[in-house]
Amino acid sequence: MGNIVKQTSQLWSNLHRLAPMRFARYERQREPALNHLERYVRNIHLCQAFYPSLHLLEVALRSTLHRELTREYGATWFQSRWLHHKSKRLVDKVIDDLQKNQPPGWVPDPNQVIAKLTLGFWVAMLNTDHDRRIFKRVGAQVFSHRSSSYRLSRSDIQGRLQRILVLRNRISHHEAIFDNRNLKSIYDDLVFVLEMIAPAYAQLVRYECSVESVLNKRPSRLRKRIRKKIRMDT
Repeated sequence: MGNIVKQTSQLWSNLHRLAPMRFARYERQREPALNHLERYVRNIHLCQAFYPSLHLLEVALRSTLHRELTREYGATWFQSRWLHHKSKRLVDKVIDDLQKNQPPGWVPDPNQVIAKLTLGFWVAMLNTDHDRRIFKRVGAQVFSHRSSSYRLSRSDIQGRLQRILVLRNRISHHEAIFDNRNLKSIYDDLVFVLEMIAPAYAQLVRYECSVESVLNKRPSRLRKRIRKKIRMDT
């Protein structure tokens, strides 16, 4: 046991040395290194577990919004004058990047532009700045699979998506999420919104995503697994 404690402490010390500010987030005073390591590994597992559901939500949201806005305004709706200036800047940057190393006058296909726009852009399409031009025009079609008991609400949907976006950005930047007490409710929001857009995607999330099982895994079980790995490695 003493050798395992020593090996664990050495491993954590080596990890901590590379990025002290980042790894300090996982430490608690007067706790063994194994506890710090368990939190860090748990964070990795949580990020891995969330990735497939975030991927499916982003694909479903952008594809459905683009389809309905194309029907309403044409395939280049994202260049409309009514688009909020912050969103317009994002579109302009994407187009500029796509045009690099292309011959003069080359224009990207709308699908190329759509594929490069971030989740933040799509969430912004549902804020108050675009309420009249987007949600009131195509909201019912985008969220066409909503329950009959749910009253379609832009602010409710946008609020849920905003929480998902914040989590997605933390995961993308490799930040800590293990101590977020709202992970289960954010996951529930994700499935709820996805059900309204594309039920098949929500079904796949329930089949293949491991968020709930990771959230329910006891820290003691993960520490035991880490000890076993270290023992095998020594």
